[in-house]
Amino acid sequence: MKLQKLMMLGAVACLSNAAQANDSLEQLLSQTASNTTSLTQHVKGELGAYKVEPSLQLVPAAIADSKNVVAAKGAMSVVKGNASDIVGKGSVVRNTLTNELTSLTGNIIVLLAKDADASAVAAQVGMKVVSVFPGTDLAVFEAVQGNDLVAAFNSLNESSLALSSKVEVTDTLFTAQ
Repeated sequence: MKLQKLMMLGAVACLSNAAQANDSLEQLLSQTASNTTSLTQHVKGELGAYKVEPSLQLVPAAIADSKNVVAAKGAMSVVKGNASDIVGKGSVVRNTLTNELTSLTGNIIVLLAKDADASAVAAQVGMKVVSVFPGTDLAVFEAVQGNDLVAAFNSLNESSLALSSKVEVTDTLFTAQ
């Protein structure tokens, strides 16, 4: 009889403890979810994860004025300079996820729609074809001197002839995988 009461008391204690643990777990998960949503909100740039920095320029480190240097990138320095209206090859961009500065190559990698002609699509957005990969719908376009890369990127994303496009930046080149 005492053993039965003791077992019943133990079972009630375990159930009570489990209920309290479940309530505190739900509170902890709701707090974590609200903290996570505030952390994952980031600024979206003009070129996907990249935000154009028009007041920064990339110049050789040997000729850069040390007062204006913002960052060093190998043999090049990122310096404060005159703002440019046209975004193209060599323009400085900031990765909104890592906050790192890098430069544009002037190329856009494009996934074309089925049976779309790469030359026609490139001409439509003011670019020229650098490469087309045979047997695939992938092509690489280069910005023509004087044309804005952001405008071409937006035109490609709005076009029904291109399924997807990605601006090529130097921080994704020559990295060990």
